[in-house]
Amino acid sequence: MSVSRLFPLVLTLGVMACAKKDAAPTTAPSDAATTDHAHAHGEGAEHEHEHQFAGGVKSFHDTMAPLWHAPKDDARVGNTCAAAAELVAKAGTIESEPMPAAATDADAWKTRSGELSAAAKGLQTTCSGDRKDFEAAFTTMHEAFHALIELAGEKHE
Repeated sequence: MSVSRLFPLVLTLGVMACAKKDAAPTTAPSDAATTDHAHAHGEGAEHEHEHQFAGGVKSFHDTMAPLWHAPKDDARVGNTCAAAAELVAKAGTIESEPMPAAATDADAWKTRSGELSAAAKGLQTTCSGDRKDFEAAFTTMHEAFHALIELAGEKHE
């Protein structure tokens, strides 16, 4: 490939790298792991943001997020259903772990972590059937996760 054809690509990558480097840094609490990834919102719209997750919440998010943000096609359904048992187990881990320090309402945390587990089990049940309600079940689980993390000060934009 000629240099003249590579120049626009190299220039674009350089600009993107500088923009990322110049972005305002965020400070994560020392006991939390930061998850930085792009979330798609609407057709073609994408933005990046960071989450301050730790433990089971981080593990659940790291499994769910790439599935949730994948194109809505048969591969997404198949991959999500293949991970359904893992999501159920990780939701159960969240239920059994202590509430994060950032959350202040233990009763609400217990209720919402139970709702997340129920939603993950609902997705698993849907996946073991004809999957016609897959999107609704996956959306319910995703919303249950965000309802839970809001108790720890995490907002979904």
